Amino acid sequence: MTREEMVEKIVSKSGITREQAEEALEKNNNDLLDAMIYVERTYMNAQKTYGSYGYNGESQSPQQSFQNLNDSKSEVHEQSEIMKTLKKLIRSAWKTQLSVSYKGGEVMSMPLLIWILFFMVSASALLLVMIISLFFDVRYYIKGNEMNAKKVNGFLDCAYSFIGKIKRDIVG
Repeated sequence: MTREEMVEKIVSKSGITREQAEEALEKNNNDLLDAMIYVERTYMNAQKTYGSYGYNGESQSPQQSFQNLNDSKSEVHEQSEIMKTLKKLIRSAWKTQLSVSYKGGEVMSMPLLIWILFFMVSASALLLVMIISLFFDVRYYIKGNEMNAKKVNGFLDCAYSFIGKIKRDIVG
């Protein structure tokens, strides 16, 4: 974004003059977000006292001007949808437990996020250990309301049935 575009954006969102917008950019090393915050702190306090005018000359309340400024800040510093989804997924993985049981008794239970991190570090070794453990009646299941535990546990039950069939074929 060019300096001229930044000046126009500040003027249109805050209702201050071009000179004030240029000053705000200069004092903040041409950083648009910092300049908008500077405008809010410097000029919005004065507008709360004396009233403000929008960029088209219409009178605006300080709340409207402040809202316009906040809208522009959110445009400049908006968090991506991918990051929001990732944060939600991480929280869910922390609240959801992956439990390990052996012959009906629970051996251990840890947040799913820890299992995922272990898997990322040593995927092949962890996957191999988990598959081999299925042949020795070790079971894994999900506990928690955050993720669709019924579907995951249903998939794991199918895997246990498949492993059981393989064991019967090998032994029989």
